[in-house]
Parts: sequence; structure tokens; C-alpha cells
Amino acid sequence: MNQQIVLLTGASAGIGKATAELLMKKGAIVYGASRSGFKPQQDVNSKGEIIPVKMDVNNELDIQQVVKQILKNHGKLDVVIANAGNGIAGAIEETSIDEVRYQFETNFFGVVKTIQTCLPIFREQGYGKIITVSSLAGVIPIPFQTFYSSVKAALMLFMNGLSIEVKPFGIQCCTILPG
Repeated sequence: MNQQIVLLTGASAGIGKATAELLMKKGAIVYGASRSGFKPQQDVNSKGEIIPVKMDVNNELDIQQVVKQILKNHGKLDVVIANAGNGIAGAIEETSIDEVRYQFETNFFGVVKTIQTCLPIFREQGYGKIITVSSLAGVIPIPFQTFYSSVKAALMLFMNGLSIEVKPFGIQCCTILPG
């Protein structure tokens, strides 16, 4: 089996870090993207590794440079996992529009930018997997986290539409709903 090459956003902590470590142990080469960076890891048994890359999903140039680096090093990209995100909490009337915009910029548009960068590669290869991390909060809203719930709902609908659009190209889509 060919070693899977994975781009995983939000890989420095939480669900992203745990996912990166699991995939490494399964033998994947995981490009772990984060704004902060972290130490590389290798699993001697599986030959998997985590390669940390600095990338902000709000910066299209960052995304393009990381994807270009992956293609230069491996000649392919098998999977993109869009996990990076943030959360805000508070009453709707007390949340500033700037906070709302930042929530959508990272949790929705950051995912869209990442996927848009990877899609041409997947189409050319004739395969690829796109996985996004949404939340059960996108189905059942959380009080005082209405904007978080809204962006996660938007992400699920986006992925439903995307999966129909890219299925003829051998590209698979999946949304995970923790919670």
C-alpha cells in the first residue's frame, strides 16, 4: 500500500493533534498545519510521521505554499482534513460583528480556501479525500454559541453540495460531527 500523504489543519492541539498522531501510527505522512508550529514526530514501527508546517487558513498564500511543498516532496496529496477553527461564546447582542466575521473567516472561509487549493490536485489525480470537522452544534444549536453553531451548520451544507459536485472525479467528502 502506498503511504498516504495528508494535510491536516489545526494539528497542534486537541482533535487535530490526536488525529495527526493516530494517522502517523497508521503509517501516514501528516503535514500538520498550525499557526504556532510544534515539534516533528516519527513512528519507527509504521514509518509514519508528522511534519509540522506553519500555515494560517486565513492566508491563501500560506495554504498555497504548503500544498506546493507537499507536491514537491511527494508528488501527490491523498487527503485534506480541514480541522482548524476557533470558538466564541456570548449573547448574540453582545458579540461584535468583528468577532462574528473572524469566526466565519476561520471556521468557514478558511476551510473553503484550503479545499479550493487542494481540489485541482485531486481532480488531476482522479482521487482524493476531503474531510471537515464540523460539530453536533451545527445540528442542535448551543445557547450563547449561536455563531459557532451557525458556522458549523454552514460547513455541513457546503460539504453536502461539494460531495455531489466532486463525486464524478473520484473525490470523496466526509464531515465529522464531534459532540
